Amino acid sequence: LPEIMRTPLEQLCLQVRAMDLAPSGDGGIASFLNKAVSPPSQSATANAVELLKAIGALTSDEANESEALTDLGKILSTLPMSPQIAKSLVMACILGCLDPILTLTSLLSQRTIFVSTLDRQAQADSAKMKLSCGYPSDHKTLLNAFNEWDSLQNGKDKEFAWRNFLSHSQLLKAKETRKQVSLCIQLTCP
Repeated sequence: LPEIMRTPLEQLCLQVRAMDLAPSGDGGIASFLNKAVSPPSQSATANAVELLKAIGALTSDEANESEALTDLGKILSTLPMSPQIAKSLVMACILGCLDPILTLTSLLSQRTIFVSTLDRQAQADSAKMKLSCGYPSDHKTLLNAFNEWDSLQNGKDKEFAWRNFLSHSQLLKAKETRKQVSLCIQLTCP
């Protein structure tokens, strides 16, 4: 597949606008993307632009310039993840709860950390329930699993992951993503 088809379209539209590649005004982003060798469908582009407007990354004011990058959009375009997830980081900075949201966004921006096998599904579900600590929340379960794994050292982290049906490699990837995004956030939201 061409790169343009593998990249999340919302992120691509935001980058196109941030790099000032598209003509200004309504439909500018779509007209730029339509010049690609394998352009995304018009409806997919329209949906991506509408989502960016809905989260406040692009202006939607018909009286003024539509599809212009907002201040929030400028910040979101600097973060290496989907605009929706990036916005949660910006809001976490504002609300003073960055640490858990930084972990969650790192976990949510990749494949799941939970490993499931058909022959041990009941044990995997039980381990997941234990990690939830009684909270009926996937996000709280993710956060608990990561924090508990991250607190272990000397190979105990691998054993914890195996015992709790977690992917050690995905946890390592999330930890690295968290570190990188933390650096970006420090530069973006001092």
